[in-house]
Amino acid sequence: MNVKFSKAIIRFAGNSSFISNCMRIRLLNFAGAHISPPAVVSSRFKLTTPRVILHDDVYINEDVSINTGYEGNAMVEIGNRVQIEPGTMIICVSHTIGDASQRAGTRVHESVLIGDGSWIGANVTIFPGVKIGDA
Repeated sequence: MNVKFSKAIIRFAGNSSFISNCMRIRLLNFAGAHISPPAVVSSRFKLTTPRVILHDDVYINEDVSINTGYEGNAMVEIGNRVQIEPGTMIICVSHTIGDASQRAGTRVHESVLIGDGSWIGANVTIFPGVKIGDA
């Protein structure tokens, strides 16, 4: 699938409060994500790329953001029966610490894994390489 088209679908499906959860999941899956149908993905869901796997009975509240980065192969995998509250950010991209001439060094991409039954509270930030629960 064309990358620009995929990004447009992700942006529309995630941000629209006018489409049903079922349609949102179908559009995100069409764009390349892997989301099990019993999942609930609320509106204003921000996703940079489709490199995300949501297993059964995942609930993602409003204003959740998943940034897997445009380069690299980092991804986010969320296990069964996970609940993620509003305002949570999951970030798979960071950078090394450079020298004094440029503090933001080389980009680093690391996957994030959230295990079965986890509960992520409101306004949590999850950084690259983090594993939560039984992941």
